[in-house]
Amino acid sequence: MDSSTLILRINEEYNSMLDEMTDKIRQIANVTKAKMYFLAGAYGYYLNEREKLQSNNKDVLRVEYIEKPDYKIQETILNSIYHSQKDKLDEEINKYKLFEEYANAGVKRLYKIFKESENIEDFIETIEIKIDEIIKKLGFSIKEEAENEQV
Repeated sequence: MDSSTLILRINEEYNSMLDEMTDKIRQIANVTKAKMYFLAGAYGYYLNEREKLQSNNKDVLRVEYIEKPDYKIQETILNSIYHSQKDKLDEEINKYKLFEEYANAGVKRLYKIFKESENIEDFIETIEIKIDEIIKKLGFSIKEEAENEQV
């Protein structure tokens, strides 16, 4: 692997949680681990919770993949979070490290919801509500996005 390749990572413990949630959701929906990771990062941001990476971390996604069309929304989320926070940060941190910290915290909180849900459908319904709240906090308008896609 090229030493200049950027990788988004997560703490090893949270990686197992992310895998468990993703595997369960895949039984009824086509969701990738990478997209669940981005949901976790957005959720961590929504909650204003960050957790630094530990020395035992796992690779989730190479950054170059978020530049592909399938990850356009995820790239927008990452950039929006960074731009909303860059002037408020106490330390020098790039957008990828910042997102990793939000994702770490977000996975932990999503996993708690996952374990408290009666079934996978209940979990997905709860996530859908959280996604709407996250979209509003990030300042996106679903109507504007739909209009932009039609142009």
